[in-house]
Amino acid sequence: MIPQTSTAQRMIGTFATHGITSGMLVQLQHLQELALAINLQGQHLIHLDLFGQRSGVQQLTIAGCARENHWRPGIERTPRYLIEIPAGGDEMVLRDVQAELGNAAADLMQLLGEDAQ
Repeated sequence: MIPQTSTAQRMIGTFATHGITSGMLVQLQHLQELALAINLQGQHLIHLDLFGQRSGVQQLTIAGCARENHWRPGIERTPRYLIEIPAGGDEMVLRDVQAELGNAAADLMQLLGEDAQ
């Protein structure tokens, strides 16, 4: 008989397999919520992508632009981050990734505050 797993169990397993800890998952959710709030304010468009690589390093990209610029080639997209999350990284590497996620969140929080003014 095939063991039954819930969707939540499969998701947790997928995150763990790709090096995303529960702490990182909370940070990723926070980044997504910030991007949604910024987009709703209407001043900027923020886009997040988390893309798994066959090499075992996941790439999170965060890009944005002022709404009046739209998404045209050559437009400076700010803030812009490329954060690599290695599967099986040691504790020090994982702390560095969490620090990068925190820095990205701080920049998005600042942008959210600026757009509110």
